[in-house]
Amino acid sequence: SQPFVMYTGGIDHQLDSRAAIVVAVEENLDLVGVRAHIASREQAHDRVRSVAGFRRSILDWERHSEIRDAKQLVGLAQPNYVLLHEPKYRRLWDAYQALLSQQRQKDDIWKWRDRTFAESCQFLVLSILSSLSHRSPFLKSDLVLYHEAISGKFVSNRTQLGPASISLNNQRKTLLLCPGNGATSCPFIAREFYPWAVDFFLILPRSGISSHVLVPVWCFTEFDHQTFDVGLKQLEDKLTTVASAKSIYPLILTFQQPNSEQTFFQGQGRVVNLETPAQTNLNKLQALLFTILEKA
Repeated sequence: SQPFVMYTGGIDHQLDSRAAIVVAVEENLDLVGVRAHIASREQAHDRVRSVAGFRRSILDWERHSEIRDAKQLVGLAQPNYVLLHEPKYRRLWDAYQALLSQQRQKDDIWKWRDRTFAESCQFLVLSILSSLSHRSPFLKSDLVLYHEAISGKFVSNRTQLGPASISLNNQRKTLLLCPGNGATSCPFIAREFYPWAVDFFLILPRSGISSHVLVPVWCFTEFDHQTFDVGLKQLEDKLTTVASAKSIYPLILTFQQPNSEQTFFQGQGRVVNLETPAQTNLNKLQALLFTILEKA
């Protein structure tokens, strides 16, 4: 076991333990700080300031106290019975648990909101396909909905959507919509997409030797503008590794981020901003869908 100094109320307490709880807090604060920054539009946000200040305090303790001599933890701290009955240590442990609990709750809220937005975007596309379809199995599909959202989603995994048949330039085209969690069971989706957290796919199957046209769609309610371009470049690099890259038209949908709109992936990809009212988005997405299909 390694001794370390715990600071509480200005008094140093020499404790002997395998769990250097202060070091654990410092390590987890890196992740907390990054997520708080991404979740905030401005550096001056109260949460960003409080997390940054707390992190500076922890780093200061690590540099200028006996804590720096403690070995790095492997895994989360697990205090023993004796330590939990030390009043000042218990206060620190309870504060640490409260910090983790608050962060998990905030993470759940952000994930809930993102999933709800992604599902709303999927409904917009379904509405477009419904208005364009003529005598196709798509109009007879069973849409299974929950009375209350489960983890931000109303649509059940039991929902099965048939192909949509639309007319474009006096030609009939068949379109498929596949939710992201159904990619592994869809023969038209390359395996490379499985770990990329795509929210849903639009697919234009082709016969013969031609590659199927694939429109992977990612949806974001908010993102960090400072790292967005870097992430976009990484996505482009990954897309080029797919054998059918020339038939892929990636689409990123954002919410109330007008400055985010741009093209990428050699003009095949688009970042599209959505606003209210919904009718504006329907017209915008329908025009974009026709543009992609005409290129394909």
